[in-house]
Amino acid sequence: MASLYNQTLLLRLLFLGIPLADALYGMLVYFGVELPISLGFRLLVVAYSLGVFVMFPADQKRWLAMFAMMLLLLASAAVWSVFNPSGVAEGVGIYLKSFYFLIILNLLLCLSDVPLERIVRYASFYAVMCAPLFVFSFVTGIGFATYGDYAFGTKSFFFSGNDIGLTVFLSSVFSAFGLIRYRKSLYYWPMLCGLLVLALLGTKTSFIFTLLLAGLIVFVWFSRPSRAVVIPVKLALLSCVPVVLVLSAKLIGENLEALAFQLEGFKSLLDAKGPRDFLIVFGKQVLSQFHGFQHLFGVGGDFYHLVGNEFFRHYVNDFMAPSRRAIESDIYDLWGCLGLISLVVILAVYVLIWRSLYQFYRNTSKLEFLVLWVGFGLVIAHGLLAGHVMGSPQVALMAGMCGYLVLRLKSNSASKEVS
Repeated sequence: MASLYNQTLLLRLLFLGIPLADALYGMLVYFGVELPISLGFRLLVVAYSLGVFVMFPADQKRWLAMFAMMLLLLASAAVWSVFNPSGVAEGVGIYLKSFYFLIILNLLLCLSDVPLERIVRYASFYAVMCAPLFVFSFVTGIGFATYGDYAFGTKSFFFSGNDIGLTVFLSSVFSAFGLIRYRKSLYYWPMLCGLLVLALLGTKTSFIFTLLLAGLIVFVWFSRPSRAVVIPVKLALLSCVPVVLVLSAKLIGENLEALAFQLEGFKSLLDAKGPRDFLIVFGKQVLSQFHGFQHLFGVGGDFYHLVGNEFFRHYVNDFMAPSRRAIESDIYDLWGCLGLISLVVILAVYVLIWRSLYQFYRNTSKLEFLVLWVGFGLVIAHGLLAGHVMGSPQVALMAGMCGYLVLRLKSNSASKEVS
């Protein structure tokens, strides 16, 4: 097994290196320099994972899982090359993104000598890495707007607002897990950073997660006695609530016109008249034309182009617009791109992790497992309803962390780790 130094280096590579690479890539693109730093870094992680898998001993189940994953990729690429050759290259990329959480999990399983608390701390610091960038972009206006100049919100130097929002939310959930389990006040800072990032992001989902995270912070703060938090400090924080409410009301009032776009989006969501509802209809039309092998293995990247053609012609009424468009529902996107086999495998693993987290809570009645179970469940629900989870390499980092936490706790005795 790798030395403790190498294992700590691996932790930094995953939880510090990946967000830095994503932000640096976005920063270069924003200033007109196209350099695929983010893709190169993730390919480095894939190569590192394969090297670790070959060099260090693994149990039979991990060998079988890796072999099955490679075999499924080869079978899928073979089917795409016959029926949809133009979608092979993009299909391979989609496949690697969708199974990226298993690659992360394989790497994390090498961290047997690192205390679990240190790994949780690194996972929680993802939000801390993002917060300064979002504040900088919000204050200066430098960075990618979430919806454009006509609406509130910034993505800073990250491309997908939903992806970064879900990742920061899960990072904050790990902060809550660490705070409850280890009783260390340092975990409050990542949660507050996550709250700030989600508020500035400005998507419909991020607003919902902002409220949930704020409620979680208040609940954890006042529900559990802790040596790190004394009653006078709690009372001081409580006295700040009116000030925060006044400042928040002032900020909302100043940006009310910019927030109108999000409010209209919520209304469309409730009325089921948003673009995603039409995309699902067009996606079902495309899927209805699949034959047997295409249902099993998908059509690779061609699926996005087939859906995009229908969407821009019949919903946007623009025959000249770019035709590539995802449905933004993980079930339909994975089914169309990778097929039912990959969809069932990926969904089964996510559900298995989620179910295992609930079993930990049921067996121990510990609050930290309830928080993680509910948080991960909300992210899965977002993937099923609005996408950006099972095909996102950003969310894959935290999904792999959830899987690792489950396997590590199961591999240890109940007296050492769970109780």
